[in-house]
Amino acid sequence: MSDISKADRHTAHKQRILPLRQAMYDFSETGVRSWLEALFLPETKVRLSHPMGNAGAS
Repeated sequence: MSDISKADRHTAHKQRILPLRQAMYDFSETGVRSWLEALFLPETKVRLSHPMGNAGAS
């Protein structure tokens, strides 16, 4: 078991995806796609709701 608490781990995860969350809140398709590409491996397939469709591997 790690020394980091569950609350600290949750906060760290939220901080890691903060730019993506902000891009989604402001809804910039370019921004959202850019952050998804930064967060996931290129071969990862991500299914998004309308209007973006599929992102990532084909």
